Amino acid sequence: MLLSVVVSGCIAPATTAPPAAVPGTVPPPAASGEYYREVPGPILPGDCSEFTIVPQETAATVGTEVILVASVRGQDQYMLTNQRVEWTIMPGGVGAFVDFNRATLIDYLVGDFTRPRKVNEHFVITSTTRQYLRLTRGTVDPNDDVIIRPGQAWVSLTSPVEGTSVVQVYVPCVHSWNRRVQTATIHWVDAEWTLPPPAIVPAGSRHKLVTTVIRQRDRSPCSGWKVRYEITGGVTAAFAPEGSTSVEVPVDSSGQAAAEIFQTQPLGGSTQISVQIIRPGDAPGAAGKQLLVASGQTLVTWSAAQLSVRVNAPPTVAAGGSTTVRIEVNNPGDLPAENVIVTATLPSGFTPRSTTPVASVTGNTLTWSIGRLNAHEMRTLDVVIEAAQGATGSLCAEAQGAGGLRAQHCATISAGTAAPATSPTTGTVELRVQGPDRATVGQEVTFVISITNRGTAPLGNLLVKDTFDRGLQHAVAQGAVERDLPGTLQPGETKTIGVVFKVVQPGRWCHTVQVSGPAGILASQSTCLEAQPETSGSGSSLPSGAAQPGPSSATSPGAIPSPPFSTGPSTPSQLPPSGQSLPGTSSPAAASPTLPGGSPGAGVPPPTPATTPSQPAPSSASSTLQSVNFKITGPSSVKLGESAVFTCEITVTGPSAIANLRLRCSFDEAWEPLRASAGYQLEGDVITWTLNTLAPNQPIRRQVELRALKTSEQACCRGELVSPEGGSIKQQACVRIEPAAPTPTVRGRPPISDTLPSQSDGSSSQTPPTETAASGDAAGACPAKVSIIDRYDPIAIGKSKTVEFVVTNSGHSPLSDIRLAVTIPDSFVWDPEMTSTPVQVESPSHGVVVFVARGPLPAGQSLRFRLGLTAKKAGPAQINAQVTCQGFSYPLTVTRNTTVVDR
Repeated sequence: MLLSVVVSGCIAPATTAPPAAVPGTVPPPAASGEYYREVPGPILPGDCSEFTIVPQETAATVGTEVILVASVRGQDQYMLTNQRVEWTIMPGGVGAFVDFNRATLIDYLVGDFTRPRKVNEHFVITSTTRQYLRLTRGTVDPNDDVIIRPGQAWVSLTSPVEGTSVVQVYVPCVHSWNRRVQTATIHWVDAEWTLPPPAIVPAGSRHKLVTTVIRQRDRSPCSGWKVRYEITGGVTAAFAPEGSTSVEVPVDSSGQAAAEIFQTQPLGGSTQISVQIIRPGDAPGAAGKQLLVASGQTLVTWSAAQLSVRVNAPPTVAAGGSTTVRIEVNNPGDLPAENVIVTATLPSGFTPRSTTPVASVTGNTLTWSIGRLNAHEMRTLDVVIEAAQGATGSLCAEAQGAGGLRAQHCATISAGTAAPATSPTTGTVELRVQGPDRATVGQEVTFVISITNRGTAPLGNLLVKDTFDRGLQHAVAQGAVERDLPGTLQPGETKTIGVVFKVVQPGRWCHTVQVSGPAGILASQSTCLEAQPETSGSGSSLPSGAAQPGPSSATSPGAIPSPPFSTGPSTPSQLPPSGQSLPGTSSPAAASPTLPGGSPGAGVPPPTPATTPSQPAPSSASSTLQSVNFKITGPSSVKLGESAVFTCEITVTGPSAIANLRLRCSFDEAWEPLRASAGYQLEGDVITWTLNTLAPNQPIRRQVELRALKTSEQACCRGELVSPEGGSIKQQACVRIEPAAPTPTVRGRPPISDTLPSQSDGSSSQTPPTETAASGDAAGACPAKVSIIDRYDPIAIGKSKTVEFVVTNSGHSPLSDIRLAVTIPDSFVWDPEMTSTPVQVESPSHGVVVFVARGPLPAGQSLRFRLGLTAKKAGPAQINAQVTCQGFSYPLTVTRNTTVVDR
């Protein structure tokens, strides 16, 4: 069938053809009967008004990919989606398109028929996207990622040879002909470079910055290129030889451009330096134009030892009484301070009674020879002084070190009116501190503090502060603990509070209690005790860290730390005997009074053998647990480095089933956890299972495998079975850890298996693989334990996972400035969105992510860091974690093996 269409109309004569428009002029209006011209209609709000290209000009290494991004906006300046964008590499240039943003099914469903495609290597058609995209480039550095937002289109291109690519970008929807075509220029250079790494050098010295620039194809030097160094901030420094703040250095025949930086004055701190690599205009293919090829930053840290000293002394002490003065000497610098000597001079009327550590005493001058003080290390020096009547003056301490280091600090102290011999008193407040005078290392001791108002007026806003020596440890404070005395102390009224310490070192340790008000210190008293070393052997004492009967210790895993002070009875007649805790405190002494000499009294059980029979504790077990048989079994001994399996067996002996019991398993620091039965949860260092239903006479077993980290006469695994009503049964099994030859290495251990023997209740024992580093050693390593928990190993390419790092303070004092540096293997890419942590995360460099926790981490507590990783390359890999903390010289390292498999 033949269809014919006839269109009738008027054909204008040739003489009426419109004249050619002259650029820059406005055509004359059409005269009637002459010619027609098209009058543009109004621009609708949704029409494209403009678009931009990023980058418009850049330099790149041959063989790499450059991403160009076009952003299309409407007249209202909002981004517009589904707009056609055409990309063309102009003839005569180099390079070819590699990738572009493709359409999705939803684009076609909503009417976008642009059909993005690569027509050929030099022509690509795209449309602005509807979704957010993240182009990662396949590296661990998030700084080179490109974020594509709705209303943007992108392409990538590369070139295998040097030259210039001029890319013409055309957006048809832009109405203005002057704005709908733009160009981007990419200069391809055959070069690769290495910028100077950050350096730490002694203050006042000279340091050479070296940038290497060579060609990729034959590794020959890019001679004649230039490197510009410029100081942009930080500590004052200059470049040799003129002492200027910037310098341009040509690349020599070895491919290096070196500049020497120095300090005009030796000061500690860091200097920021900008580095630019420049291709000169006379280079081949440069066409006379100088080109900035690359830029970056580097840092020079000028290290210097420094000294700081501080005297902590009460402003007032009772005449004839004594108090403890603490001197803190610190090296806040980055290098060790050598030959450090601290001298303290007591004012007239004050006499030294004892010093810790022992000082050389000459009259009223005390001298300590510290020797080397490492970077960021602090030492404490304690002096117990006695005050004579009317004595007053400044107690000054001075620290000196090699190289002219010197620091000084003074504190004013004075003696008040002599107090009665039976009660240390200042003014109208009578203070009495009662507690044991002897204890054993590892034992918790309670001191009872009673404050009486002997005046005729009420006293309010009273503050109680207890400053204690390093041989004593508090659950939540370091060095000193304080609290407000609640309410108002009426005339004749006595209020009593208690404070609990744990003895952590042998020696003579003191603590000073001060009561102060708005007018200053009202009363002060010092009390000391002799701490004996922990004894071993049957019946002498419980093993360090072992579970004790009665209420849980404040330092037990999973327990809530006790408050700084615990409020006790309100009158002296209600005080418990010395050495026992007040009502409401969590000291084990409340259940087991301490006899003179620090040995446990009657009722303290001997060390638990390796196999513990079931013995429900009537004082703590509820009626629910009275029909439950609970025991823990384990080997009698293991070698250092070997593992031991401990089995917790729970049997209901009554006629009815029991539900919702919780089993908590903890262990001494001589162990590290390897594996556990399925269904567990980690609560700090405590492994917890929830037992939903226990049928009568059907034993349920849960196991944990522990590796021996250090020799011990008794290394215990403790279990606690807790009922929903809050009652509990506690059992433990202890093992002797014997030496082994050769001693196994703690750091960098091989990977562990993830299964335990099958359980009698049919449960699987598959667990997340964990790798743990033991506590820091005595050589100066950070006293912490590091565990790496990887629940998704192996993992397929393209999949993401979260690796958890648990850092536990296994020392006796809080740790500060904890830094966890994780080296990411090449098989993974860091995912910052999956990295969740309560502390600061520093930007990764060279494949390292650094977590920083500034605040103190109390002893026995843990921090958790979560690192997101995405697998990108198949094969075995190793995750390396390194922990450092303030005051310790060496890092603690642990590794974890993992595997990436194909899809």
